[in-house]
Amino acid sequence: MVFGFNSEVVRDGTSYHVQSEVRTLERGLDTQVFVGGRCVGKRTSALAGGEGLSEERIREQLKEQHRQVLAAIGAGEWESLLTRPVLRGLGVRVRAREKVMVLRFRVDPVPARVQARLEADGCPAVSAEAAAASDGSVELEFPFAGAATTATLWVETKVAGGSSKQKFRLHPK
Repeated sequence: MVFGFNSEVVRDGTSYHVQSEVRTLERGLDTQVFVGGRCVGKRTSALAGGEGLSEERIREQLKEQHRQVLAAIGAGEWESLLTRPVLRGLGVRVRAREKVMVLRFRVDPVPARVQARLEADGCPAVSAEAAAASDGSVELEFPFAGAATTATLWVETKVAGGSSKQKFRLHPK
């Protein structure tokens, strides 16, 4: 079984924690960069070599990706290696009088643009789009009819170095 790698690097007074792991089901490698416990970037790549890769070969690929990110941090160029932005959902607020649902997110790195599509049973799909603020916060507003139904939210986050897509399930309380 291949385990991941964890390293600490200090550059210009900032401590970076780098964590790499194998995503077996997705057949990929993930390396995340943290500063102060907050994920500031992520590099994702596919396993090279097909289905029959040995654990040793997988370990070598993961080790090389981890090493590349560490070297880039040391050179002050780590942001250029990141391929996908990281998006975290922070909460939902409903303004019932206005029939609006506000979804709050945080995205790293910035600048970033977030596009979303909300699909709920028996309702037409609605879309929203917003640019992230300088602190990475994003608020998206959707019309809200007040019906207690499960919905699917598709979110695409775009930054200069790439994009990521995520799916969220929203359940009534």
